[in-house]
Amino acid sequence: MRDTKSVALTVRRSEDVFECARSAVGLGMENFRVGLFVMGAEIDVGEKEAAFRENLEMIEDLEGEIFSDVALNARRFPQVRLVTLEDMAQKLLAFDLMTGF
Repeated sequence: MRDTKSVALTVRRSEDVFECARSAVGLGMENFRVGLFVMGAEIDVGEKEAAFRENLEMIEDLEGEIFSDVALNARRFPQVRLVTLEDMAQKLLAFDLMTGF
């Protein structure tokens, strides 16, 4: 990871979204440019919603980006940008490393 400057985290299951966002914050704190891509999953973090919202704010503060192809996610969380899967694929090309959660 020596030459890695940017990391894309992809997540497809609702139950993994919270931990994926936490990982994005951690990478952002280590000066990586991060992208969080929520694909085909509704964000439902249950009782962890307040902490999740804080994580989204932190990702944004660290100049990271959050994308989803689910309109409800973008309506519920202002940091989430609604994009198509095709647009996500293009955005993923801008990252040095991509990992699935």
